[in-house]
Amino acid sequence: MLLNIRDIVTGWLAIFIVTLLIIPFAFWGINYYFDGSGNQKVATVNDRPISIVEFQRAYQDYRRQLQNSMGEQMDSLNNEFIKQQTLNRLVDNEVLLQLAREGNLQISDEDVVQAIQDLEAFQSQEGEFSQRLYQQGMQRAGMTSSNFEQQMRQQLLLTQLQNAVANTGFVTDADVIRLARIKQQTRDIVYTTIESQPIYDSIEVTEDDIKSFYEANIEDYQAQPKIKIRYLDLTIDSLTDDISVTDEDLRNYFDNNKSSYTVEETRKVTQMYIKFAKDVEQARIDKARETMEFIQEKLNEGLSMDEVATQFAERLGPDFEQISLGYTPRGVMAPKLDEEVFAMQEGETSGIIQSQVGMHIVRLDGIREAKTPSLAEVRDEVEADYRQYQAQQLFFEQADRLATVAYENPNTLEVAADELGMEIQTSDWFTEGGGEGIASEPKIAMAAFSNQVLEQGLNSEAIELGDSRMVVLRKADYQPAQPLPLADVREEIVDEIKYTRASEQARKQGQKILQALRDGKSRDAIAADYDNIQWQQAEKVTRDDLDVSRSILRTAFGIAAPDSETARYKGDQLGSGDYIVVGVSRVSTPSADDIDVAEHGELRQQLLEGASRNLWQNTVENARTEADINISRQNLDI
Repeated sequence: MLLNIRDIVTGWLAIFIVTLLIIPFAFWGINYYFDGSGNQKVATVNDRPISIVEFQRAYQDYRRQLQNSMGEQMDSLNNEFIKQQTLNRLVDNEVLLQLAREGNLQISDEDVVQAIQDLEAFQSQEGEFSQRLYQQGMQRAGMTSSNFEQQMRQQLLLTQLQNAVANTGFVTDADVIRLARIKQQTRDIVYTTIESQPIYDSIEVTEDDIKSFYEANIEDYQAQPKIKIRYLDLTIDSLTDDISVTDEDLRNYFDNNKSSYTVEETRKVTQMYIKFAKDVEQARIDKARETMEFIQEKLNEGLSMDEVATQFAERLGPDFEQISLGYTPRGVMAPKLDEEVFAMQEGETSGIIQSQVGMHIVRLDGIREAKTPSLAEVRDEVEADYRQYQAQQLFFEQADRLATVAYENPNTLEVAADELGMEIQTSDWFTEGGGEGIASEPKIAMAAFSNQVLEQGLNSEAIELGDSRMVVLRKADYQPAQPLPLADVREEIVDEIKYTRASEQARKQGQKILQALRDGKSRDAIAADYDNIQWQQAEKVTRDDLDVSRSILRTAFGIAAPDSETARYKGDQLGSGDYIVVGVSRVSTPSADDIDVAEHGELRQQLLEGASRNLWQNTVENARTEADINISRQNLDI
């Protein structure tokens, strides 16, 4: 196969799926309310529409990713930029899905099932797949198993496509030699730094300087627009405690859902395994069987699996693995392996088993029989599930009503609040980037600053949030962007003025030194002219030398090799405001004959990864160029 399901679902896809479970995809019973916006599209890709609802979900996910990776720095991002990036990702995703289907790439039902069963979100404390947890997850997400499996299938399909493209990349020996020569090149350098901090400390800034700078750059010192909202917040948790429960209710619920509380029979297995793809050539299969026959011979001689794996690791080869699967229910392993394992006795070691994914010898280490508990044993769990189930039904009814009444009375929240017995809440001030409490939800900030709410003064559409939650909001108060008082930004302006002046003075001095060097003046003579100049030398430095700063090395290795004994010089301004002058007097590069390609497997891998990335990027760009893409910007407000 072109992808390894187990590797995928423990990485980025596991995060994606768990996030997917947290966000309800649809509220049963209120679809007619969403039809107005759900049928509106933000784009079409080869006549396949991307709806506003899809965009809103993707926007929320992307904001959450940025928030997790950037923290407070995310506030510097323009919200239009985030919207545009979200749109680009959705379009690319659809283009690639269509490309995968055109290429007849497919994900089998078995692959989808295995990927879902490997998700930690659906596993019990014993690490076993739990059908009950899976069904509960579907209920919380407000979606069917078929919808969830379709989402999983699409993600696996995209991964298969990317792997298929990446696997076509290749690297020649000449490429490896060329990179090795570059990596092993050394340089003799000399350098000095004109530090800006002493200049910064000596600069005096007047009040007139501050005022003039403030007036000239007033647009850089604006408070962001802020809004307060009034909102109705409907959650399942707020309804759970109001559910009445009788013994008869619990008994009926338990009897109807008994399979959800049944612990399946599981078996603990250790396997010795040589993996190969479904379409592997026969010679590879024959070699794997030969290796497994060798293993079986050693086991028959009395060696343990651990001893065979340790003593004969080199003989068994890189495709061999010894794996403990833990306690595993039926249906998780490859069908042939599953059949054999559930027919074995505890402690028994199998013969050689060939499945669609490889060659196996397995040992059955333990059996846990299936068990159906009594209601008394799981009463608390059953009651919690019953309350959750009933609250969900009530939630969908109330969400339906909230959406309808808020839509039919767009100029007020009072009618919906009175009818549903809800309290209208008011947020604190927040910006388009979000805020505290309810405003920390990206969808809330997006809706609050939409044209519908901000400009027209209407109720928002019903907004789906995680954990089965619905919010309808409207504007309570608004503050447009306005200049910050000079007193509030005075210190920031002083720092900016001093930094700019110090950087400029350091640059001018550095350029004078560069010109003097090019005119033939000696470094010693230059050092005598300036109190803040001290030359440093370093011989045979490499690109990743730890004894020289990265900025010096970056500049040094950007200078052309000197064609005589006279050094070549270059200057660079650093982000700190410092200015560096760097000279290169000698460059030494090994010849191609001195490079042993076999010793540079890591460089080959780096080149291969780079080639694969470029191939994938080109595939995405070409597919997008050839697709018929139409953007409905009037529905995006960007």
